This record gives sequence, structure tokens and C-alpha cells, in this order.
Amino acid sequence: SVVSARGDFTFRSGAALTPELVQAELHPTALICANDDMAVGAMFAAHRMGLAIPAQLSVVGFDDTPVSAIIWPPLTT
Repeated sequence: SVVSARGDFTFRSGAALTPELVQAELHPTALICANDDMAVGAMFAAHRMGLAIPAQLSVVGFDDTPVSAIIWPPLTT
């Protein structure tokens, strides 16, 4: 099953949408984000929620921006 949400391609929207997506009834195990900024925001929110990436939640970005190479754990992009 797929759960989706619309963000605005920013770190802030990735961070804001992650809790509602992760706590949805379907409990997704992965987030595929529209770009790396949203993915890093999702990782930030997941960390604040106590979720281990990638053990408990996988996060994928898109764009291969420089930030994807410097964060931990590394972002798949």
C-alpha cells in the first residue's frame, strides 16, 4: 500500500510531513521524497521521533545534492 502527501520541496515540509506519514494507519517502512531537501527533513524528523534510519525507516531522496554526501546516515539519492 502507498501513503502520500504533498510538500513544497523544502527541508521544513519534509520534517513536518514525516510524523503524520509515519504515524498513519499503514505504518510505512520507507519514505520516497521528491528531493534531497525534503529527504533530509524527513530524516531529521525521524531522528527526533526516535526512529533509526535505515533499520526502522528507509528514506530516499532525489537530486544527488551535496548535502546527501555529508549527512549521517548517508542519503540514498
